[in-house]
Amino acid sequence: MADIAFLVDASGSVGIDNVDKMKEFVYSMVEKISVGRSDDRVGMVSYSSEPQLGFHLDSFFTKKDIINAVSAMQYRYGSTNTAAGLRMIRKEIFNANRGDRTNVPNTCTFLSHKLILTSIYEYNKIKIFAFIIHNDVYVYTCDGAALQCIVRPEEIVST
Repeated sequence: MADIAFLVDASGSVGIDNVDKMKEFVYSMVEKISVGRSDDRVGMVSYSSEPQLGFHLDSFFTKKDIINAVSAMQYRYGSTNTAAGLRMIRKEIFNANRGDRTNVPNTCTFLSHKLILTSIYEYNKIKIFAFIIHNDVYVYTCDGAALQCIVRPEEIVST
C-alpha cells in the first residue's frame, strides 16, 4: 500500500509523442497496482513553465477513473520547470487534507524525456523514481543522497 504521485513533464521540449508514451506508461503502472481507499492511492501533476494539478490522492478510487483523468492531461508546451512541479507534489498531492496518509509510504514517479536534477534533493522524505522516456526508458531511483540508474533499456522486458 502506498500513496503514489505521478509527476509528468509536459513541456515544449518533450513533444506530443513522448507525452503519449508517458500516458501509456502511467496506464500500465495503474493497471499493476491495487487502487482504492484502503489500497494504493494515486495523484498526478503535470508541468511545463508552471505546474498543473491533474488530481489529488483522494480524487479517484478506481483504475478506470484514474486512467480517464490521465487521458485528459494535455501537452502543455512552455519551458521545463521541474522544481515547480516537485513543489506542487509536496504541497498539493502529499497533503493530509487531500488524501495523503501518514501511515503509508509516499512515492513520486517522475516522467520526463531527460534527467533534470533541479531541487530533487529537498524532497528526500519521498522516494522518487524517475522514468526517462525518449526512444528508450531509463529507470532511476533517488534515495535523497544520489540519483542512480537502476534499470537500463535492455533490462526492461515488455509484458
